[in-house]
Amino acid sequence: MNQFLSTPQAATMLAVSESTLQRYRITNEGPPYIKVGNRVRYDIKDLEDWVESKKIKPSN
Repeated sequence: MNQFLSTPQAATMLAVSESTLQRYRITNEGPPYIKVGNRVRYDIKDLEDWVESKKIKPSN
């Protein structure tokens, strides 16, 4: 079963501000999110995948 986080919880997990997540939603730069009514939720797996996609691997 998927676990969903609120914006404040997701911001804490990602160590960013809630306003940064809001800006990411507006600009489509951030992790996928789910909108249910007027509530925004983040799937923990989506957050983990998004963070992984941001890894910068050194070139040798």
